[in-house]
Amino acid sequence: MAVGMLLAGEGVTREAYVQVAEKMFGNFRCAQIISGGADRPHGRETPEGFYIYDVWESREQFLRFNEEHVGPAMREIVGDAPDAPRPEPQFFDIEVLASPA
Repeated sequence: MAVGMLLAGEGVTREAYVQVAEKMFGNFRCAQIISGGADRPHGRETPEGFYIYDVWESREQFLRFNEEHVGPAMREIVGDAPDAPRPEPQFFDIEVLASPA
């Protein structure tokens, strides 16, 4: 079942998002193309911080991608210290997913 994934919290900033995307894909523009294009939102800046929303085929698919790609890139950027920010993703089941034809 498709899931929505929300990543927010301490250490989640637009700057960190761009740095991680550049580390994983080589540049931020490539990340935009892979994830749907520059015209699609990749996060939302709020007074409380930066919120990242994604839709994945399953929770397991995201967790695998996170372990193989996001985690290593994050560790390179913020380090491995025990007090380094490690926001936990939240998942929401998606019953109906509409996309343009």
